[in-house]
Amino acid sequence: MNSSSVFQGKDRSALVEAFRAMPTGNICDAMEQLGLGCGAVHGLSPVSMTQPRAVGFAVTVRQATRHHVAKERQLAKHAAVIDDLLGPDDMLVIDAGGRKDVCTGGAILALRAQIKGAAGFVVNGCMRDVREIAELDFPVHLTGSSPVKSSPTLQTVAINEVVEIGHTQIRPGDLIVTDDTGIVTIAIEVAQQVLARAQEIQAKEAFITQLVKESISFSDALRRHVEQELAQKS
Repeated sequence: MNSSSVFQGKDRSALVEAFRAMPTGNICDAMEQLGLGCGAVHGLSPVSMTQPRAVGFAVTVRQATRHHVAKERQLAKHAAVIDDLLGPDDMLVIDAGGRKDVCTGGAILALRAQIKGAAGFVVNGCMRDVREIAELDFPVHLTGSSPVKSSPTLQTVAINEVVEIGHTQIRPGDLIVTDDTGIVTIAIEVAQQVLARAQEIQAKEAFITQLVKESISFSDALRRHVEQELAQKS
């Protein structure tokens, strides 16, 4: 499902801003409570633990090893996708099969995406120039790093089709949230429902955290929260 068919303009920006306040843990909890599965993508790490939380709509690319009869030099098209398809609040999702012997981009492509207003990258594979990417403060999650360029090895076999990373399916237009804890993908048709539940969980945790700071035990803080909920319902 294309995100633009559901959220456009101010609605799209408002959704991104609302999720930018949500830790991935709260989102996972919300999705599980709603019976949706947690939506977490495992096996990738942030380039920098200080990079900001990122929220964007998935633009997907699937890479594969070049076919043995391929003659063209530039068959990996992720740079063209960044130039031609990636826009503000989009998240580039590249599935390179998790391979660690070749990169699929570096700091120049990250800078190009950042200038275009993209939210970040999720790369099931490697990038290079990781220090420079970290200095850009541009959110990138990846499998690892490699100095080896992609053009002799990889070719793009699909653009804006379903990919699977860490046993989680990501569709074009799905909402992706990344932070220093991990990555969560949210089907756009349930995004508002997930957001509302995540906000409830965040408020509960804030209430309990404040009581714990006051030297109240976790169990007592949890009990007080339950009592508060019951009082509000009565």
